[in-house]
Amino acid sequence: MNLTRENVRAMIYFDFQRGLTQKQCIRQLTSTFGDKAPSKPTVYHWFSYNSHFAYLKRAPPVSGSSAMLCADMREKNAPAKGRDSLRTH
Repeated sequence: MNLTRENVRAMIYFDFQRGLTQKQCIRQLTSTFGDKAPSKPTVYHWFSYNSHFAYLKRAPPVSGSSAMLCADMREKNAPAKGRDSLRTH
């Protein structure tokens, strides 16, 4: 099997979703792919990345944040204003 970056990310994401630890993921990838397995820093990086975005999906938007402002604008169906509309001529 040719290991592309996308394959590696998908396998690490799958292990993350299954609840494996980083060490378990590394052990599994190494036992399957041997020397061609992704490095420890790669696995740690993608676990951290997945954890961050899993947290963001669960966390409620903070009042006054750009995400909250965007949601408010979408609810009102107001078009987004660009920087030019803020300038005075």
